[in-house]
Amino acid sequence: MILPLSLIVTAIAASAATGVIEGALGYPGEKIPGDMKVCAENLVTKHVFATTASLKGHRAYYSEFVTCGLRVSCPSHAPIVVTVLAGQTVSAVDPHDWYK
Repeated sequence: MILPLSLIVTAIAASAATGVIEGALGYPGEKIPGDMKVCAENLVTKHVFATTASLKGHRAYYSEFVTCGLRVSCPSHAPIVVTVLAGQTVSAVDPHDWYK
């Protein structure tokens, strides 16, 4: 089973330079599947940046649930928009919300 990992991302490119998103992967199981794919979507163009062209299966999000501590009492699973500028690295974007 392919389990794509999807982040919602706004990419703002001032030039041909690229930006970088860093974070930790998480999976609600004993280990992270070896065939997990990491993806990000440009909200303006809808272009998906991914390690594969296939996006079938389950998805995890970097969401308000993640920043709230993954607790049952967290009220929202709304994805967080991550703005990435050309030449910039955005860290601690951890897509752990498998329950959206």
